[in-house]
Amino acid sequence: MEWNKKEKYIQSLENWIDCTYDEIDFAEKLIAFIEDSMSENDFIERAHKEAERYHNTCIKDELYSMIYSIVLPNSSN
Repeated sequence: MEWNKKEKYIQSLENWIDCTYDEIDFAEKLIAFIEDSMSENDFIERAHKEAERYHNTCIKDELYSMIYSIVLPNSSN
């Protein structure tokens, strides 16, 4: 069977790989920011600046979700 949408499927998977790589890279940066930051606010400021470097709004939303998945559950401590 010959697919007429192979290229579209391949492009979708390549885009997903790129986004996943960006998320992994960002998570590694967040770890470094946590280790180097003097306060939670310092961490948030640095993380926001890093997230703003990304132009794709979908990935940016994911990166902000990562930031707040760290901060919000721990904010009552």
